Amino acid sequence: MSPVNFAGNDKIARCAEWLVRTPPSQRPPANVYAHVLRDYFKLSSAELVLAEKEADRLREEK
Repeated sequence: MSPVNFAGNDKIARCAEWLVRTPPSQRPPANVYAHVLRDYFKLSSAELVLAEKEADRLREEK
């Protein structure tokens, strides 16, 4: 099964790119992480999970 490319969903793609570019030390604190990212990128919880998976895939491509 080939990896899914979320470039068609701009919200997921933008969040994934931000996750790849932003070092963990610069991300929101763990207790508000999901809420902040969902609010900022206008994502549902499911879309946030997909953005995390897409970010992992992008990191592996590097």
